[in-house]
Amino acid sequence: MIDGIANASLKTYLDESPVPDHSAPIQTEEDTLRLLQDAHLKLIAAIKEGIFLADEANDPGTEDFLTGLLREHEKTLWMLKATKGS
Repeated sequence: MIDGIANASLKTYLDESPVPDHSAPIQTEEDTLRLLQDAHLKLIAAIKEGIFLADEANDPGTEDFLTGLLREHEKTLWMLKATKGS
């Protein structure tokens, strides 16, 4: 929405994702929770950067959209941390 071009392939999407692909087998529930928490933290940081860019570009629609995404990822991160008991 901010004069960008959408990724046209899965490879490009994965290459540019803030969350790295994890191909190794996951051994424990704790590993699963840790990987999910790390992924959400990276997404939260990327979304916050997007909100900043949308604000700088005077694009309130994108800013609002990203704020909704941020709220959902922060909520999910909170639930993951509560599940882990940390």
